[in-house]
Amino acid sequence: MLAEQSNNRVRFSLEEFYAQRIQTLKTLRLRAALVQNRSFILSILGEPRASELIEGLLETTLRASEGWWEELKHNENFALQLVRLLHDHPNPYRAAYENERAKAINRLTREFLSEFATEKGEIDWEKLVRFHSGKETNSRPQ
Repeated sequence: MLAEQSNNRVRFSLEEFYAQRIQTLKTLRLRAALVQNRSFILSILGEPRASELIEGLLETTLRASEGWWEELKHNENFALQLVRLLHDHPNPYRAAYENERAKAINRLTREFLSEFATEKGEIDWEKLVRFHSGKETNSRPQ
């Protein structure tokens, strides 16, 4: 009985994890993510591909908004149960999450290229750094 309750708690946590991520992905906007993760920009300076930059920004943003992983750090049983659950039972939320993640990457990449790329398709690092420093004067709506 106790093991079943524990498994249910892990299953619920996993469902909640995907539901929370899906909601975050649906509403996430580029400028908000860049502002929220200002230190991230410093770690990717010089990355030539917008898609790589956006994927990293997306994961950084998602992790920053979650306390869910804290349980994994402090409860070895929870982590083991989660691994077993993921292995033994395909998660129905995973496909919905992956679909929403793909849409968010496409949307944010489009926004990024529109705002921070030259006509040749190169990242305009000067413009991105000006935005990052808060010195951008031409602020477009999110």
